[in-house]
Amino acid sequence: MAKKKKPEDLKELSDLELAVMDVVWELGESTSAELVEGFQARRPLAATTVRTVLASIEKKGYLERVPTVERGLRYRPRVGREAVAGRSLRKLVSSLFGGSPREARLGAVS
Repeated sequence: MAKKKKPEDLKELSDLELAVMDVVWELGESTSAELVEGFQARRPLAATTVRTVLASIEKKGYLERVPTVERGLRYRPRVGREAVAGRSLRKLVSSLFGGSPREARLGAVS
């Protein structure tokens, strides 16, 4: 079995992957059909496209398949929303505020 990577070691999610992960975090452990339906309620996108995005997210290490006897795939998040949000915030602070949390706070207040 592959060693579980830390969230900061994973490849960054695209905007579409992040939108799909938002549905995963909201629904928790779900079938691919449930995730497709949940995503399509927010944004019209072909089911095959959503499943392709799920496969990409799984390959990047953010999702894992859950063993099941049902037909179809069942997924659960491997990385929490907070970990992804923290990583995104650190990247934002690094790129826009020279890595200074103080400057970021000052920028947010003004």
